[in-house]
Amino acid sequence: MNLRPIVRLACVALSSSLLIGCALSTAKVNVGYQAQPGTKTPLSDIKPLTCALKVEDARGPMPPNRVGEKSNAFGPTGAYVEAPKDIREIIFEAVKSEFEASGHKIVTGDTAADATLTVSVKRYWTESKVHFWDIEVLGTVSAELTVSGTQTNIPPFTRTITGTFRSSNQLVTDADYQKALNGALAEFIREMALDSQLVADLRRREPQALP
Repeated sequence: MNLRPIVRLACVALSSSLLIGCALSTAKVNVGYQAQPGTKTPLSDIKPLTCALKVEDARGPMPPNRVGEKSNAFGPTGAYVEAPKDIREIIFEAVKSEFEASGHKIVTGDTAADATLTVSVKRYWTESKVHFWDIEVLGTVSAELTVSGTQTNIPPFTRTITGTFRSSNQLVTDADYQKALNGALAEFIREMALDSQLVADLRRREPQALP
């Protein structure tokens, strides 16, 4: 007797029951990013800039602290994943941390700046998917970054940055959603700091480079 199909069905049933059980209550997750002291990226090679930072939530109509959904084994959403802060604040703090760790100054409002960095968040989300042998948890952070300034000879520059994180689990807990979101945010910041075109545009806006 071939037991493999039976074992597969049993695994699927077990994963489904576990996922259903944990998908009924809202997950409260602590998400964020802090740059590691001493870490060097291409942003560190730019002469110190003063950057005005603006963050927009462009994900569509939803609570500003909603960052994911907990699906049951059959598809429908059982509950949501929520952060303690508005995602605009989370992204602002993450970008600010990375830029300041690289020697730059982040300001808000109408403060005079060498460049204005606008981050339009398109996706900040985590979700789970049931497979035959495991449950996959995916986190995604994606945003459109636009750099502009008062210099008329330097046009605005726009770049889309995306960070993702995946994990495979036998049992999904709220901590797995938190891990996925933090992993995706860390990858998003890493991709931003390593983006050669973004760094090149910021370098053009160095105060000493102005005509």
